[in-house]
Amino acid sequence: MGEWLNCNCLLSYPGGTAFMKDSGKTKAQLNAELETLRRRVAELESAEAEHRQTLEALRASESFYQSLVEIVPQSLCRKDLAGRFTFGNQHFCDSVNRPLADIIGKTDSDIHPPDLVEKYRQDDRWVIETGQILEVVEERRLLGGETGYVHVVKSPIREADGKITGVQIIFRDITEQRQAEAALRRQNEYLAALQETTLDLISRLDLGNLLENIVKRAGQLMGTSAGYLDLVEPGTDQLKPKVGLGALTESLAFEVVRGEGVAGTVWQTGQPLVIDDYDAWPGRIADYSRNTIRAIVGVPLLAGSRVLGVLGLAYEAGTQRVFGSEAIELLIQFARLAAIAIENARLVEALRRQTVELEARNEDLNAFAHTVAHDLLNPVGLVLGFAETMVQDDAAMPDDQRQQSLQAIARNARKIGRIIDDLLLLAGVREQTAEASTLEMAGIVTESVNRLADMIESAQAEIVLPDMSAWPAAVGYGPWVEEVWVNYLSNAIAYGGRPPRVDLGVEAQPDGMLRFWVRDNGNGLTPEDQARLFTPFTRLDQVRAKGHGLGLSIVRRIVEKLGGQVGVESRAGAGSRFYFTLPGDHSQAHPVNQVSSASRADPR
Repeated sequence: MGEWLNCNCLLSYPGGTAFMKDSGKTKAQLNAELETLRRRVAELESAEAEHRQTLEALRASESFYQSLVEIVPQSLCRKDLAGRFTFGNQHFCDSVNRPLADIIGKTDSDIHPPDLVEKYRQDDRWVIETGQILEVVEERRLLGGETGYVHVVKSPIREADGKITGVQIIFRDITEQRQAEAALRRQNEYLAALQETTLDLISRLDLGNLLENIVKRAGQLMGTSAGYLDLVEPGTDQLKPKVGLGALTESLAFEVVRGEGVAGTVWQTGQPLVIDDYDAWPGRIADYSRNTIRAIVGVPLLAGSRVLGVLGLAYEAGTQRVFGSEAIELLIQFARLAAIAIENARLVEALRRQTVELEARNEDLNAFAHTVAHDLLNPVGLVLGFAETMVQDDAAMPDDQRQQSLQAIARNARKIGRIIDDLLLLAGVREQTAEASTLEMAGIVTESVNRLADMIESAQAEIVLPDMSAWPAAVGYGPWVEEVWVNYLSNAIAYGGRPPRVDLGVEAQPDGMLRFWVRDNGNGLTPEDQARLFTPFTRLDQVRAKGHGLGLSIVRRIVEKLGGQVGVESRAGAGSRFYFTLPGDHSQAHPVNQVSSASRADPR
């Protein structure tokens, strides 16, 4: 046991062999060293096994990473510091329309358009130099040629020691997301505009102003100034153009026929109609808007299932714009609101008319009460007084007194009759619907003068008429127009000079109306007097008044019912000229600028 072992020996171990020469060590020492070697060998074997496991795990990790980057719905690629591609997943290969073998080793200049290469190099350089992540949204041309958007994240590739060896790029197509966001923004803008428009339309109660504003507002929503609006006339089966703007202004001149053109088709079907190329549309009205508009849309204005009218908009020629589904849906919503606004405006107009009619009826009731209380009471009292006197004193009454009493009774009875006739006429004008026609004005004037023959003779009045063949054709209702002449003539005689001179004439107006007039030689009227005219029971001179105050009120009601106006031109001390207007009958063209008095009427 303590002996030294002198020998030469050959040791073998897994890592190799070693020849040991005589070391002069004891056996125990050699055994200890051998055990140490054995442990070292075991450690090396364990490390080698662990290394193999690490390699296998790394390979598995790389395989997992490879499969992972292939299945993610994003494009991923890597570049080295020289900008050469070292990897790309299938999504990336598809995005550049190249196989991976044609990408590895290439640079951006080999893959992307020239206008993008420098930008990509600058972005890569920034990531490499700063070691930071770059995140941007870029606009790109997609494979189909259209413009798209991608979300890009560039990050540095690092080794275990932190050294940057390249750039990793992940990007995904967000075009649909951007489009959806843009559509949502447009929808919000449309809804805001729609709300503003709704409030504006609801506040507009004047129908004419409302209709034009509807077209303008709809055009603002769609981005066009060309539009029109046609409305079905209440109580009829006619669609009438009301508004035409921009390139569709000419629509006002066209008659809308059910089933023809855009408006007529929408009117018939009650459904929207969209035409992307109007010139090529088989249903286009001949020569209407040729070469002036490209796309046109018509939508119905609906009250329930009833078509109130048609709203149309167009994009002018030279643009490539068309009306998409979103725009059409918005326009349909707008048309529903517009229809409600139109119905409300019509209701307000009807209420206004009813209010005016009620006020007029109240005026009639007041007129009736006033007439009965004042104008009828006096002649009725006189008739009753003379009649009672004759009943009581008839036997003793002289013949001449009896005759005077009878004449007074007859005279006041005729006055009562005239008052009653005027009241009936005043009420009848409001209640009756007269059928207007072309008037033979010369005959109407002659008949009016003949009716006043007694008054003309009594006042020694001179009636000066124009050439009877020169009266232009007017439209109205003969019996009513005759009453107008009678009232004007009787007032001119009653309030004219002594003796009265009364001139008649007519003038053509720029708007196609005819102004007929009666001029007297009286004292004229002050502005205050003129302001009191054409209302019931207004008399210019209570002392001289021969009538009972209804005449000019009747004139006003008749003329306004026939679509005209009444008025007076006067100066104190210079006489007065009373006039009324009627529509001219342009189908019977008769040139007239002014027809003046030229002949004196025969009062017989």
